Amino acid sequence: MNILEFIEDPALVNDRSLSPAQKMSLKAIYGEALTKEEEQIFKLATGRTRYVPGIEQTEVTFLLGRRAGKSDKLASNIGLYEACGREHRFSVGEIPVVMIVASERKRQARIVREYCLGKLERSPILRKLIKNVTAEEIELTNGVVIQIYPCNIARVRGASLICFIGDECAFWKVEGKNVDKEVLDAARPGLSFDHSLKFLRRICRRGKFLTITVNISERMMLRFLFFRVKRRFSIRGFRR
Repeated sequence: MNILEFIEDPALVNDRSLSPAQKMSLKAIYGEALTKEEEQIFKLATGRTRYVPGIEQTEVTFLLGRRAGKSDKLASNIGLYEACGREHRFSVGEIPVVMIVASERKRQARIVREYCLGKLERSPILRKLIKNVTAEEIELTNGVVIQIYPCNIARVRGASLICFIGDECAFWKVEGKNVDKEVLDAARPGLSFDHSLKFLRRICRRGKFLTITVNISERMMLRFLFFRVKRRFSIRGFRR
């Protein structure tokens, strides 16, 4: 089952409201084939000249504005798919973690966590996976734990990660100092070399975007900021 099937299945997440740009983003992360419309959006959003299907990405950066579906349509769906829709191999005693990191006070991370919990409880199948729920974690019967963390270097070290979601990295500060790079570098070793594991950064920034309107379905706004990283790709922000 691919990620869109997982999201749209009436017995699972049951969400058929994703925009073409959101579908493209999810399909591109997992190397799924794109439609012609989605491939056009991919080229506009990444600056790349072509899309090569069959290559699953392990690290993705989204640069998005408000109301782009960051938490509901992207982050929570990826986290749930990794936690519930795929098999991951770990040693006996290891606890596979979907880690959601946001500001030091964790307020933003709780938004993604609430989306995850709401979708789990709403599904007749996924709700059976819920083992225990606290203010900071959702423990599942398959051994996976969805946890929220502050942007603290010491706190993110040591976990065995199947998915890392960094929320609004541009606002990660400790005592007024930017710590996004340090926290991300501390989290990366928690991911094994299993190509299916996901490292997802969502950067919400104000300004420094060239905004244009393109005549694609739903007249989406694409916010342009482009950079290349070896074996990773970035998706410039979109709005429906």
